[in-house]
Amino acid sequence: TLAQKMPDTSAAHVSYGPVLARALLKLSSRCMERLEFRPLHATLCALAASLCAAPTAAEVLKRGGLTHLLAMLRESEWSQMNSKIAAMEALLQLCSHAVGMEALLGWEAGATLPTQGSGYEVVLSIAIDGSPGHRRLEQAAVCLLRRAGFYLALSKLDAACTKISVNEEA
Repeated sequence: TLAQKMPDTSAAHVSYGPVLARALLKLSSRCMERLEFRPLHATLCALAASLCAAPTAAEVLKRGGLTHLLAMLRESEWSQMNSKIAAMEALLQLCSHAVGMEALLGWEAGATLPTQGSGYEVVLSIAIDGSPGHRRLEQAAVCLLRRAGFYLALSKLDAACTKISVNEEA
């Protein structure tokens, strides 16, 4: 395999990931403007693959990647379904990191519930409304909602444990 032949591949992927993600975000924006669907789909797949490292996820969030992905998921006029599925898969990968999940939930410092107008609502509407004939998009939305629910539960558990430890110290 490639990983066996080139053991430094993973290290290079982590160190160059943010640079690659910035370039992919720019390219996907350009593809959206020009309505170039095949390159857009390929770019989103590459973006999802590049989001395996937390620094890359943080860079994508800093550059407005979450808003970009959510805009593609909201779009109903020009967007092709395979581009929406690729955007959802990139969102799934982004939300596999704590910073991505918290951004999806729209959390500010100290918040423990999704905020109004968050990406969570966009994903929830996809899961509720469905996509007739496009089961993969629905399944990805449900998977992301399950992850968000698990993250919410962990957050509440963490808050309760912190509260107990503070009370024990007092």
